[in-house]
Amino acid sequence: MDLTKETVINAPNLPGVYFFLDNKNNIIYIGKAKNLKQRLLQHLNQSKDILKNTYKIEYKVLNSELEALITEAILIYKYKPFYNIKFKYQKPLKYIVLVNKDGYPYFDITSNLNPDISFFIGPYQYIYNFDYLKKTLGNLFGIRLCKYDLKKYKPNLCMYYYSNYCSGICQNKLNQQEYLKNIELAIKFLIKDKNTIENYIKELYNQLEILKENLEYEKATIIRNKIRTLEKYISNYLEDTEKYYIYFSDFLDNSIFIAVSKIYSNELTNILKNTFIFQLENIKELPKDQILLNTILEYIPNTNTPKEIKTNFYNNSLNELAEFIKDVNNNQFKDISSNLIIIKLSNIKLVPIDYEKDKEIIDYLENLIKNTYLRNQRFNKENIIKKLANILKIKSINRIECVDVSHFYGENVYGALIVFEKDRLKKDKYRIFKLHHKFDDISNIKELLTRRIKYLIDFENYKDKSLNLFPQVILIDGGKSQLKAAYEILKNYPQLLTIKLISIVKPEDEILYLDISDKKTKIIKLDLKDIEVWNFLRMLRDEAHNYANTKRIKYTKLFAL
Repeated sequence: MDLTKETVINAPNLPGVYFFLDNKNNIIYIGKAKNLKQRLLQHLNQSKDILKNTYKIEYKVLNSELEALITEAILIYKYKPFYNIKFKYQKPLKYIVLVNKDGYPYFDITSNLNPDISFFIGPYQYIYNFDYLKKTLGNLFGIRLCKYDLKKYKPNLCMYYYSNYCSGICQNKLNQQEYLKNIELAIKFLIKDKNTIENYIKELYNQLEILKENLEYEKATIIRNKIRTLEKYISNYLEDTEKYYIYFSDFLDNSIFIAVSKIYSNELTNILKNTFIFQLENIKELPKDQILLNTILEYIPNTNTPKEIKTNFYNNSLNELAEFIKDVNNNQFKDISSNLIIIKLSNIKLVPIDYEKDKEIIDYLENLIKNTYLRNQRFNKENIIKKLANILKIKSINRIECVDVSHFYGENVYGALIVFEKDRLKKDKYRIFKLHHKFDDISNIKELLTRRIKYLIDFENYKDKSLNLFPQVILIDGGKSQLKAAYEILKNYPQLLTIKLISIVKPEDEILYLDISDKKTKIIKLDLKDIEVWNFLRMLRDEAHNYANTKRIKYTKLFAL
């Protein structure tokens, strides 16, 4: 009898968590069970792929199934086993971490969480102005900005010390014990612990009164500025409750996509910001509460603020879970997790999505998920191009150009041209045009195509040779009016009438085709039964749209300076 079978036969009929380990003692799978013995016997019969790489099985008996659910989720979050649930995100997420090399910690940014990291907060898609945040922490709490190993090298006092952005620990201007107390305050500041910050403000007010009495006005000014910064932080940035959407979409048969978005509310409306879109793998037969719990651990920031989460995977058992964590002795989780994770789990409240009231938000998140999928999908481009050529009744397609117009309420109008050539997007051949017609998309399309065609007709007079190649297809973001406008430009150049004009019409993303056979022009709606061709054209349209918007914003800011 091998080691795994022996472990399973001797397992108790009790709730708990279990671990599959490889020959290097790495955890490759973590599971939970109401009855450990029964669940492990199921694995012996069903999980052949995992068992091939399993050297031994271990388990831990717990008090209840609910405690097993929490423990499993925390351990999966901590160890990221190969065969457990996987979150696929297109870009590395960022965390603010505490780095401690020499007993004098400092804050930094990382995309990889090591087990050695004692504190982290996140995740975030982007961390803007981290240097400003470090200076704020230095100004408020004296946290150092440098990354020197102070055991090996102690620099002289720098400008940050003399500008009140550092406590000067490199030259022992503050002892280690006081510095570590300040680190604790900085952590409370980052996790939005309102009570601790308010108590610290009271201490600063007491210090301010003493300094005034002693006529130490320069020091009093520094303390007063700290108080103002902290009071502004509480009034502007601390919320009584952080609100989130976690929306699950299964528009593909074999995958689940998830949108996690924070809700910022004002008097008029709710605004969604900081939206994560990611794909789940290894989710066969996983219950919804487990998927939701792992998503919360992975993507909801570990701040101290209570969190209300609206989700279409609503399960009242997770609200019971939060109450359970509050009631039990948290020490039973401390050996597997940090306090911040326990605080996060105990502060959640789940609310079911209202499909009528939240319809607009649901539609927005669904479109965002589908567009993200399209943007990251790996198309078999060679086959798609052949199919598109057959649909448009041309021999072959070597080059597709897609055009779009971007403006801000009629002002700052720019036109984008992107190029798809030889089975790939040619970003070095993308071009942007400053257009001159306000509130007139038709005239802007005409101007854009007129200027683009000059490179084809008079290419000898232009240094830019990347636009002297004839496209077989021009794709326009627009409807019938934009197609007709494009044709009015092309018909002035008979040699260009072989170019096929198609467009994509919102909101249903219908594909229109301008047919000029038999010397007559008519607009036909293409019934694209091939979903790959349709998705490919949408991807080109989205690429042109994003390029136009990005360049418009960039040049608008540049010329506004």
